[in-house]
Amino acid sequence: MRGGWAGSSGFARIQMIIVPMLCHLRRTLRRQCHRDQKAL
Repeated sequence: MRGGWAGSSGFARIQMIIVPMLCHLRRTLRRQCHRDQKAL
């Protein structure tokens, strides 16, 4: 059980780091798309 809990907590920590990064990447991509549309 301890090993399982440690794995789940580690996965949760990774999610807490990756999810915000993905959101930030999506925002930057949207900004680039808007810039491209304006340029066109």
